[in-house]
Amino acid sequence: MQFVTGLSMLSKIINKQICQKNRISYLLFDKNFVLLDYNEGVEDIIDDSYSLRYGVDVRELVYDFVGLEEEILELEKNKNKVLSFPMIKKQGNFYDLDIETLEADKKETFLIAYYTQKSKKSLEYIEMIKKINKKTLHFETSDKKYKEQINNRLISFHVNKDGFITECNDAFCYYFNIEEDNVLNTHFSNFFRTRESDLNKEESVIFTTKNANNKEVYFHANILPLKREEYIYENLVLCQDISYLKEVNKQLEYVSEFDTLTGLPNRTYLLKHIDKAIGKNKPFLLCIIDFNNFKKINEEHGHHAGDMLLKHFAKITGEIIRKEDILARLRGDEFIVMFNISKKVKNIDATIKRIEEIPSKYPLAYTEEDTIHFSFSLTSASYPEDGTDSEALIRTLRGKVLKQKIS
Repeated sequence: MQFVTGLSMLSKIINKQICQKNRISYLLFDKNFVLLDYNEGVEDIIDDSYSLRYGVDVRELVYDFVGLEEEILELEKNKNKVLSFPMIKKQGNFYDLDIETLEADKKETFLIAYYTQKSKKSLEYIEMIKKINKKTLHFETSDKKYKEQINNRLISFHVNKDGFITECNDAFCYYFNIEEDNVLNTHFSNFFRTRESDLNKEESVIFTTKNANNKEVYFHANILPLKREEYIYENLVLCQDISYLKEVNKQLEYVSEFDTLTGLPNRTYLLKHIDKAIGKNKPFLLCIIDFNNFKKINEEHGHHAGDMLLKHFAKITGEIIRKEDILARLRGDEFIVMFNISKKVKNIDATIKRIEEIPSKYPLAYTEEDTIHFSFSLTSASYPEDGTDSEALIRTLRGKVLKQKIS
């Protein structure tokens, strides 16, 4: 563990054994967001372990702090306050993030972020609740009072062993705008589509159908057997609209593969497509763009200006490249363009030249009085000449751009 002035007591405060036992990863940083200390678990929550080192801006490692700078710095004024963000997904796992202040022996105040990995017990708990609800539902459907509640809130219908509807509730008729007489003795598949061939299994299934606006709707259906002297004579099907959950899932998929600031594909999306191209042995060219002195722009004009600049660059570059190429934001102020190469392609060099001209031709008009000029370093690597896997290619690119900056 490495310490700077004022951190001598922190080795006692931050007990690594406790962190390991409770699956806690931490990042210790100062008010300038400079990384001072971290534990081994941090490698599991950052996107790029090669950037993990003391002195780096923590916002370059994890983007959870970007846009929260003011709230985080306010913690120094209210040291009893904790910023909490539940269920953050990192590398396929879920974590709870807590940020608070930490004082050293000389009354120096630092900031610490704890990532606590969620236990599998959480998912087991959800499954247990589902089982309890299902058993409760069996009980509730035997009572007239609960039948009335179901009739008002959920679509329900009875089917015989062959899948023909013998009874349906008011919600069913209202949803499909149909009279009950036109429903009875028809097969359930006239209204719902499902992968199940019949409804004789005591389980949950997903139905799809179309509403009055011809929009596809998803239902979660519980199938409850109705018995007489242990003989199942028909099934009660209870349907709940879960279309909103499908929309949430789409949004979560989008967030996992796209950058929320620029709207561009992120590292996850890019690596997936690089690996896909490598798997098909298709040649491609990667071009890395790394802004120069981006931190200075944030310091002089504010982080909002930095965000505007990144969006400005993303928009212009996106208009320059072809539809079949991919522009991705890899991290912070680092972008990559993936050019698909074919025998017909002859204008990649011309496209790269146009990207290089962006700073001179398109400075950011931040305000009426304030124009932000910028520059970046740009270099490229190709598959398979410069690497045979995605990580090797990105390391090659970063090595090239670093040499370019030094020279």
